[in-house]
This record gives sequence, structure tokens and C-alpha cells, in this order.
Amino acid sequence: MEALEQQFVQAIGEVPVAGADGGLAQYHIEVIGDAAELARIKPEWDELLAKSGIDHPFLSHEWITSWWECFGSGKTLHVLLARSGRVLTGIAPLMRGERKLYGMRASCLEALYNPHTPRFDFIVVPAESEAVYHGLWNHLRGDASWDFLELSQLRADSPTLASLARLARRDGCATGVWHGEHSPYIPFNGTFEAFFSRLGNNQRSELRRRMKRLQERGSVRLEEVTEAAQIDAALNEGFRIEAAAWKAHTATAISSAPEVEAFYRAFARRAAATGMLRLIFLTVGGRRIAFAYALQYCKKLYALKTGYDPEYSYYSPYNLLCYLVYQNGFERGLDEYEFLGSNEAWKLVWTKLTRRHDWLYVFARRPRARLLYLIKFRWMPLLQRQPCYRHLRDLLYPKGKARLGVRDGERVPSDRN
Repeated sequence: MEALEQQFVQAIGEVPVAGADGGLAQYHIEVIGDAAELARIKPEWDELLAKSGIDHPFLSHEWITSWWECFGSGKTLHVLLARSGRVLTGIAPLMRGERKLYGMRASCLEALYNPHTPRFDFIVVPAESEAVYHGLWNHLRGDASWDFLELSQLRADSPTLASLARLARRDGCATGVWHGEHSPYIPFNGTFEAFFSRLGNNQRSELRRRMKRLQERGSVRLEEVTEAAQIDAALNEGFRIEAAAWKAHTATAISSAPEVEAFYRAFARRAAATGMLRLIFLTVGGRRIAFAYALQYCKKLYALKTGYDPEYSYYSPYNLLCYLVYQNGFERGLDEYEFLGSNEAWKLVWTKLTRRHDWLYVFARRPRARLLYLIKFRWMPLLQRQPCYRHLRDLLYPKGKARLGVRDGERVPSDRN
């Protein structure tokens, strides 16, 4: 115990290193605090996103706006805009909130994140990234209102992860990284025939057998809905299919919560207007039996929500939908398919390639924040290695009690698909 107390005293007493910017250009930081201001900057946001090289749709203005409308209750919007003169060169989509963490009240700045957010990052022009990150961090460092900063679902190779951690440590702030989901993906290089030949013999024969059996019940085809006029009806059918199997019983279906369904509907309408929405169905004899709520962005296909009709489970309808989607992706010259979510066994039969996502935590130079850092990244890892930890966790979070989004300790990642 004395060693832990000494560790805490040493952490409190760390001396900050001077935060010299090395002659980097100064950036003016503007704070966006409400939905009206967020709507106003859409043209600039879209232009910066196009310049940033970000290849996923989860930082698009359409996504951020829909997310905030449906999930922002209880939080305060706090989007940082970095400008060089009048030119927008960086965006940090953040929000303010308060949490009870390990029994203590703490103020936080955090990503616009919940279990429906597959990926997050800052939007930065690569050519000016060093200066932009300095400008954003200098603003954050001068804000005394937060105890910790939490950036969720960053790709492990994100420049934001490396730059913010380095700058924070330079100025004496404690940092920690929590390793999250490994999300599988399939590169569409070469030909579909070559890709299919690399699958296991059993998988190939099962796909052929199930497809043949399903074709005996009617014509099998892939249907893709993208037109705005057809979206509402297609979503009704897609949400019905998505909830038809196990998701309705575990309350993870889109239709299980009004705000979740509102989000996927609002975003679908905005995504359709930009041309990125893909509502994909597997049909047999004209009947829809499997569904994927997908997005096409930068020649990549992202699967957000999926499901199948359990009446057809014998035929493995979602695997057949995947088979036809991959074939179609190769034929259309797409670059990649992203499963999103975690690396479950059914996904890994298609590919062994995954992308890791990390969570960055930065703690302010105050006693309470330092104590939170020590609990989360020093003491809790020690406790979790003890035989009694599992018993203690089960007492705090009994079976049957939802553990998703647990704040008072490590979060439990969700399977968004």
C-alpha cells in the first residue's frame, strides 16, 4: 500500500515540460457549441474531409449531425475548428460531459461516440498535421474545465493517437491507451475467383450447396436500394429482418430503442442524398430474407447493421448475401469490404485481416485526474490479474444486467453488426 501511495504522490508532483511549439504557425481555434453552428459549417467541413484523406464515412457531416441529433442528450457539443487565417485546417468533433468514474465525479471531453460509432478521429489536412495538432492541443491544454480527454475507436495507426499522446506527455499530462476491437476487412484485389479459391474447402462446398438448395425455392438475387423515394419502405423491411433472429431478444436490434431507430433513419436519408447509402437485400422468389445496412465511401463498402430471416436459417442466408456482395464488389472495382465491429468467428472464415482500434485517454494535471489515471491504468490492471477480480466484477455487474457502455471500469465493446 505504501508503494501505491508513493506512486500517487510522484504522479501528482510531476513537473511539466515547457510546451514550446518550435516555431510552428499559430492557429486560431473556434468552438462550435450547438446544432445551428454545426449546420452552418457544412460546406467547409465537406471540403476539409475531402482533403484529409479519411476513407470512411463516420466523420462525414451527415454522420456527425445525425449522431448529435439522436444521441447528444445530456451532453454539450464542443467541436473545435482549427483555422490558419480563415482557412479551416482541422476539426476535433468533441462533446463535454460528466461521469461518475470509480466513485468520483469527473468532467470529460470526449469523442462523439457510443456503441453505434464504428470509427472516430480528428479531421486534419495531412500537409499541415503537425501544426494543426499543436494548435488543437494548446487550446485543450489551456482549458481547465476537463479532468480527462477520451478519444474512442481511433485506428491504431491514426496520427491523432500518436500526436495527441506525445504532446500531452510533453506537457506533463498522464496518458493511457486501451486496446479495443479488431475489425475484419477484405481487400478486393485480384479477381473474385482467386479470392474464392483461397477460402477453405468446406466453406466453398457449403456455400455452393446452400445456394443450390435455396435456388430450388425460387430465383436468388441481390437487391440494392439507393433511391430516396424507396428508403423508408426498404428500412421498414430491413429493420424487421434485422430484428427477426436473436437481436430482438437481446435488445440489440435497431428497432429496440427509439433513438437508435431515429438515428439510422435520419442518417439513411442524408446518406442517400450524397449517394453513399446501400440498403442490400438477398431475395428468393422476390422475398427478402437477409439484409445489410451498408455505406459505399471512397470505393469501400462498410457494413453497419446486418440480419436475416430465421425461417431461412438452414440456407445460411447472410453468408450467401456476403458471397454475392463480394462477387459484386470485385466486378464493380471496389477496393475493400469492411465488416466493422469485432473479429467474430463467422467473419474470420472470410478473412484473417483485421484493423485494431485504440482508445486514447489524457488526464489533466490535477490531483483528482491523476488519481483516475492511476486507478484506470495502474491499479485496475493489477487488480484484474487477481483471482478475486472475476467474483468482484460479477457482484457489481450480475448476469442479466446490461454491461454495455460500463463507465466505472473498462468498457465492454459491442458487436455493432
